Amino acid sequence: MATRQKATREGFTLLAPVDVWRRLQTYVQLCPIEISGFGVIERVNEHVFSLADVFIFEQEASDVHVTVSDEVMHRRLYQLDQAGLKLSTIRFQWHSHVNMEAYMSNVDEVNIDGYPGDWMISVVVNKRGDFEARLDVLKPLRLTIPVEVVVMIEPDEAISNELRAEIAEKVKTGKPGWFQPARKSVRTEEPDSIVVEQFVPSSVTGKVR
Repeated sequence: MATRQKATREGFTLLAPVDVWRRLQTYVQLCPIEISGFGVIERVNEHVFSLADVFIFEQEASDVHVTVSDEVMHRRLYQLDQAGLKLSTIRFQWHSHVNMEAYMSNVDEVNIDGYPGDWMISVVVNKRGDFEARLDVLKPLRLTIPVEVVVMIEPDEAISNELRAEIAEKVKTGKPGWFQPARKSVRTEEPDSIVVEQFVPSSVTGKVR
């Protein structure tokens, strides 16, 4: 089964491996108040991105607010740089709204406008699993573009082998349709990945600075 690597007509696509997306959601579920973090983005092609990792820094938070100080940001980014991570790949910011609606608030909009660099992907989530995702282009034009998030499960080799044998045993070729010649056996195919969840955006907005 092919991976979803085409952007929607309205926006772009973010591929999220299930273990990375589960890590983000677990941060949100375990924290009783708001929490925020960052992530590493790899570019697949012009319209498709991949979420490689998510993490958090020290922060001050409440039910409706979360802040990471400049001192913490500088120190942690320096440590990541010394560890060999390309800081230019940290283009993902996420935060929770706990039990409230998952939408970009006015405070979120101000924070996004203050991002360094030329673009950033942002996600806001809540404990119900709702989320909103968007790509913000900051230079040379100011654009906000919805993002489709596709959570991917990589196939498990042991499960694939088990099910391949079961398919060969139980799935037989029946009467062919007008478009398909008869076959004596069913040949299984190797899956690339499985889409388990997706969010389809609805609009594109933009403004010139």
